[in-house]
Amino acid sequence: MTLDEYLIETRCLLPNRPGPDYDSYIEAIRSFFPELIESVVFKSVYSIQRSCEVVDLGGTTHIVYDQAFGQYLDILNRIYLHSTRPMDAYIYAHKIVAQLLQQRGRLDLAAPIGKAYEAYVTAERPDVGQDAGSTWYTWIQEHFVILHELVHLQVRRQSDDEREHTWRRRVRGLARRIVQEIDEGRTLERNWEQIARDAYEALRGVAAAGGVSMGLDTQAAILEGLRANKENVLRVLAERQDILEEIHADIEATRFLRRLVIHLYGAPYLISMPVYVGLYNLRFRAACRQAVDGLLRPTGWIHDYVTAASVRLLIWPALKLAAEASAGHDDHVISLNREFWEAEHEYLVKILHVCQFGLLRRLHLHTMVYRGMFLECARMSDQAKSEFIDSLW
Repeated sequence: MTLDEYLIETRCLLPNRPGPDYDSYIEAIRSFFPELIESVVFKSVYSIQRSCEVVDLGGTTHIVYDQAFGQYLDILNRIYLHSTRPMDAYIYAHKIVAQLLQQRGRLDLAAPIGKAYEAYVTAERPDVGQDAGSTWYTWIQEHFVILHELVHLQVRRQSDDEREHTWRRRVRGLARRIVQEIDEGRTLERNWEQIARDAYEALRGVAAAGGVSMGLDTQAAILEGLRANKENVLRVLAERQDILEEIHADIEATRFLRRLVIHLYGAPYLISMPVYVGLYNLRFRAACRQAVDGLLRPTGWIHDYVTAASVRLLIWPALKLAAEASAGHDDHVISLNREFWEAEHEYLVKILHVCQFGLLRRLHLHTMVYRGMFLECARMSDQAKSEFIDSLW
């Protein structure tokens, strides 16, 4: 099987769009880390899967990077950095959910939700312009994702004994220590209570615009979700060894990224916040998938969707703070810890919980809330529905 045949079989490909020069990304990595990308062929695509992967075919290793994933990161970074309204994330989530439903073959649901997205964009006119800050965040996150996959490739080439002695034992010890600190800490609980209050206030405005009531039970559900997520993360860390590789790939990708930035720009420009927000962008994608799962599988849809992104969001900042502390940068540890908390608060309130609770609740009332869109789409053929969803790109 050729790479093109593999991509046609595994992805819903769309025509490539003008975008960053991804070849220059790879050449920069290749020139500075030849051992990391030796004998690897790079391929950029544009597909509704929005994913980066390493593919071995016919004795050749390929890195497949999805331009649509970079576009997705860029839009969320612009919303995070510049939007003043939770409504903007709520609108964008409709587009992602409609496209995911199309992937699942549920055009009967995808088309009405896509119509809702189109109507919102027309009425609300989201204004989240691009600037140097969002461009930098996206550049860092795209390089981090590629480096993360390259670390997985390194691991794939190691024997199990090599993995155990070169990184697995060390990462397991770090994870256990951080898990103990998280489990014993009370700061998270206080932070979450404030997040639940602020997210509820943000959701009330979104709910009113979407025709859905939002009672105080939602605030309690947000807090319960944060607690349940922590417990699930602790359980997953204890039960799943594959999560250790994700943590290792994050550690190494961060190290390589810092060296690359110094190499290209002559100074260690800030990468911590773009990486942290990038992990939240991955969690937002998981939340949209959760919304689709909840719509197609109505029972048990709130707290049973735990992803590696949830684990990484708790572990990565703790590792970063520990590294700064071990280097003796005490003042930086204090300021960075505050920045992490502020970023968590901003993202959860403005973006993630709007999707998880606002959109989820609205989708479960879809026959009432989207009635006009359902009636309109009922007159469309499946081909017309599919073409309409494609047009949203």
